[in-house]
Amino acid sequence: MHFSLFFHITSCNKRETIAILDSQLKFSSRFYTARAMAQSQRYDFIDMLRGLSCIFMIETHVVNALMLSGYRYNPLFYVLNTINGFVSILFLFCAGAGFWIASERKFEDYLHLRQPLLTYVKRLLFILLVAYWLKIPEFSIHKVLSASPEKIIHFFSCDVLDCIVASSFLSLALLLCVRNLTMLRWLYTILALVIFFGSQFVAHINLTQGLPIWLGGFVAQRPDSAFGLIPWSGYFFSGIALTAWFFHAHNKHLFARRTVVVSAIALVIIFGDLWLDIIPAMTHHGNWWYWSPLHFGFRIAVVALLFCGLFLSEETLKTSQWLSSASSLVKTIGQESLFVYVFHLMIVYGSVVNLGIAFFVGPNLDPIPVALLTVIIIGLTTYCTQLWFTGKRAQTNHPKRLVTLSLALFFTIFFIIPKPIVEKAELWLKTNFPQSFQPKQ
Repeated sequence: MHFSLFFHITSCNKRETIAILDSQLKFSSRFYTARAMAQSQRYDFIDMLRGLSCIFMIETHVVNALMLSGYRYNPLFYVLNTINGFVSILFLFCAGAGFWIASERKFEDYLHLRQPLLTYVKRLLFILLVAYWLKIPEFSIHKVLSASPEKIIHFFSCDVLDCIVASSFLSLALLLCVRNLTMLRWLYTILALVIFFGSQFVAHINLTQGLPIWLGGFVAQRPDSAFGLIPWSGYFFSGIALTAWFFHAHNKHLFARRTVVVSAIALVIIFGDLWLDIIPAMTHHGNWWYWSPLHFGFRIAVVALLFCGLFLSEETLKTSQWLSSASSLVKTIGQESLFVYVFHLMIVYGSVVNLGIAFFVGPNLDPIPVALLTVIIIGLTTYCTQLWFTGKRAQTNHPKRLVTLSLALFFTIFFIIPKPIVEKAELWLKTNFPQSFQPKQ
């Protein structure tokens, strides 16, 4: 191509030569601009999906922490509770989607162990640090060393962040071993199916037997671990699988429309089986809501509908100024999901000292005050998230220094504060807020 261009140019006059070179420069400019955009582009609909999960996560925690238990037997609460059950699913699914997008972009860097891989590993370790930091049972190392076995088990339990980190490391290990994107796409898909269909066979087996407590928490089941790798990592791998097949499709809109149709048909079949008991083996092995492959299918079908529905509606959202502004806020929340996760937990539960609204108010509110507090906390979290998002882009190093100094201050106090001071503070709280120390029903 370059030789033919050279001979063509030499046979042209000066004006034609300039025109040819100009067109070639424009083509090269468009090519490298498109390539750079492909490398740096964010996918708004995935950020929106993650942002929506964060908003409903705040609502879920506020309702669970503050609403009177009597309202939980209302049929409307069952509907709300079913919707809230998708929060952790979406969180894990979006984490898997993000893993595939990053891995596809930086595949060669990961394979050759370059800086992007080190950066990603450091981020995973930081998330793991935050996960354990949020679960510290006492505000003093002296109290932690004498904490009850229940508190120690909770500290080493597998939460959503722990599950994301462990699933990410496992996915990364498979990537480095297989080293082929096509094979990886199939492998992650098969792995998700194996976890979902195999979970029912280990539902009543103690997988922690013989494992150290810090490792056993990752495979422990409820109530010891709310989000053990079996079955919850299946949603992470499902996020990888659907995202991988979506980006592999030549016509993404057609793929999304077909996925919506398939998901809708799957939901009809699943609920038909649940009501008519067509496949007893899928429903009678134990708790349908925790271990049935049909329940996993129900959740994935709904998430797939949301995933593809948001993709198909992207252009519609941009046509309205109000919808565009609202979606922009939701996307920002999605991009800063870790900040939202930590910030709202500090408000609702007072993590890590456990002195939040849940402690001082408790599950004593009617639905209207709960709804009002939910709106307030979502609004406050959104505002602070926007400030954090803007600050990170204006001064990249300042937020990092703030996080580092905050953690350093916490751990300094955590290690040096005397046990008598902590016990006096606990005694004062028990005296003034005795209802907060009563066993939960």
